Amino acid sequence: RLPVRKKATDDWIEGEIVAKRSGENGKQEFYIHYIDYNKRLDEWVDDDQLDINKIKLPQTKNSRPVSPTAMLNKVNRKRIRALANRVQLPAFSSRGETRITREAA
Repeated sequence: RLPVRKKATDDWIEGEIVAKRSGENGKQEFYIHYIDYNKRLDEWVDDDQLDINKIKLPQTKNSRPVSPTAMLNKVNRKRIRALANRVQLPAFSSRGETRITREAA
């Protein structure tokens, strides 16, 4: 979360970065969801509309910030588990034989 200057009003509102892309002029643009606002008000903003000095990292249960790398690792583990449940996975026996342990969904 970080303060974002809203294009329409020039007010600074707390928002979350949802996505990023390279703009037509080569500058980075960020898709922002404004906290406590309807998602129809979400918008693409330039990097100069973000106040990165006041960024707030997500908190864990024991109130320590979560690193961006740790957040990605958690997401990736969930995706891998979900894929593993949908795909046939070979299992190897002690004799080197391969057998199927799960069926594809």
